[in-house]
Amino acid sequence: MVQQHKGFSLLEVLVVLAMMGIVFVMMVPVSENFIVSNKMTSRVHELRAILQFARQQAASLEKPLTLVSEEENWSSDILLFLDNNGNHLYDEGEVVLHHWQWNVKDIMVHWKGFYSNDYLVFSPSYANSALSGSFEICPAKSSYVSGQTIVINRLGRMRLEALDC
Repeated sequence: MVQQHKGFSLLEVLVVLAMMGIVFVMMVPVSENFIVSNKMTSRVHELRAILQFARQQAASLEKPLTLVSEEENWSSDILLFLDNNGNHLYDEGEVVLHHWQWNVKDIMVHWKGFYSNDYLVFSPSYANSALSGSFEICPAKSSYVSGQTIVINRLGRMRLEALDC
């Protein structure tokens, strides 16, 4: 009677582990692009929500509101406040309606306005309108993920466009 061994030999286990390692190494770049793509989509949705909130608050408060970033790059934080003196800078004593902060450093956000790259003003009425321009959202590192642009017209309406970063 022949004795049958159950189980795998050491050689078979090593071959399977080597194949799994090769597949894992091939999947790392794909998963990095997937993560960056998800962060980009999330940032675009958050930014659109911020812009809609600012537009609605200006209409409901019936006062012009200013949206600024404390840094040149709008990637880390955005401040919405009631600009009492009209200088488009946050000064002590002005009412802050909301302060958004992000910890994501691998997505870059830049505002390119018609009049200013430093601030965005939302007017309470459509007669006065707001500043027009666009937010460009791109990955910080070059990757296969394309960027997006949020274009804002003078009435505060938005549309998305693809962007080559």
